[in-house]
Amino acid sequence: MDFSLSSEHQILRESVRSFAENEIQPAARELDEKEEFSYETMRKMAELGLFGVFVSDLYGGQAMDYLSYIIAVEEIARVDGSHAATVAAENSLGIGPLYYFGNEEQKKKYLPQLCKGEALWGFGLTEPNAGSDASNSKTNAVLDGNEWVINAARSLSPTPPPGSPPALRYWRAPACGMTGNPSFPASSSKPAPPDSRPSRCTAK
Repeated sequence: MDFSLSSEHQILRESVRSFAENEIQPAARELDEKEEFSYETMRKMAELGLFGVFVSDLYGGQAMDYLSYIIAVEEIARVDGSHAATVAAENSLGIGPLYYFGNEEQKKKYLPQLCKGEALWGFGLTEPNAGSDASNSKTNAVLDGNEWVINAARSLSPTPPPGSPPALRYWRAPACGMTGNPSFPASSSKPAPPDSRPSRCTAK
C-alpha cells in the first residue's frame, strides 16, 4: 500500500507550513503568555481556506478531502497547538456537524460565514452540575409554535469581545423529548450570562 502524499497534498502541506512559520510562530509565544486569542491570525487562517476544508464549494468551502484537513491541522500544530485547536474545533465541532446533519436552510445560512471566518462556532456545553458531560446535561428545549426555546444554565459559554466575529453556538439539549443527544444551532450577539444563571435563546 502506498502511503505517499499526492502532489496536491504536498503543495497544501508546504503552503500551510509556510503560513504557520511566517504568520503564527512570531506571535504564538506572546499570545500564550498573555492568554489571548488572536482574531487577526484566525482571519488569516480563514483567508487561507483552513475553515470548511472538506465542505462543498456550494457553501463556501474548499471541497478538499479529509486528508487535506488533517494535513492542515498537523502543520499548524507543528508551530502552535492553540491555533491548531482552533482549526480543529471550528471544522470538527462547528462546521462538520452542520455540514453533515444540518438542513439546507441552515447550511446556506451559516456555512458561508463560518468558512470565511466571518463568524465563530462553539458549543454551549459546560453546566454547573454536569461539567462537560453531554449525557448528563440538564438543558431543556421546548417547542413554542415553530421555534424551540432553550433554557440553560452554563458555567462556560464564551462570547467574543466587541469588534470580533459574531458567536454561533450549538446548544446541547438532551432534555427536550427527543432520542439521542440533540443539538440546536443558535446565534447570539449578547454577552454570555454569569455562572450558573439560566439563559434563554431561540433556535429555529
